[in-house]
Amino acid sequence: MNRKQAEKLIGTRVHAWTSANGEYVGELVQVKPGAKWRGVVRIDGIMVPPVTFEFGRRYPRRGFRVGELIEVGHSSITPTEAYGVTDYLSILEGQAADFRQKHEDYLAGKFGNPNDPVCVQNYAWYAAGAKMVEQAIEIERQRLAELDRAPDADDANDAKPGM
Repeated sequence: MNRKQAEKLIGTRVHAWTSANGEYVGELVQVKPGAKWRGVVRIDGIMVPPVTFEFGRRYPRRGFRVGELIEVGHSSITPTEAYGVTDYLSILEGQAADFRQKHEDYLAGKFGNPNDPVCVQNYAWYAAGAKMVEQAIEIERQRLAELDRAPDADDANDAKPGM
């Protein structure tokens, strides 16, 4: 779609695809001008988590959370009526379960002889992937625990003498 068509979608529900950074749904809040315009989307749902596992990465890729803004290229935005998952931790847990299942399937020989070099390579890949997703889960749990420990703005004002 061109920029003028996109500007008519401001305030409406869109799907934002980011390749390795995940797929999200939310409200288109801004269209940045240019021949290859970009859109800013306020996320209210996660369709697909980011690719948390990549060879050469030391830490998992951080995805976007509900309420955050994401900027994506013009060809990555489409109108939608879809709603995604709002709990980032649960989507990571589902991704980890998928990795663990694939790992078990390779061990069980569901994709061929488990001793075949291709199966051994894929087995190792899914094992490493599962570990990286588990690391992402732990990071998200720590983030949520820190949010729980942070005082609310109202609580901070209540604690000040003379207020």
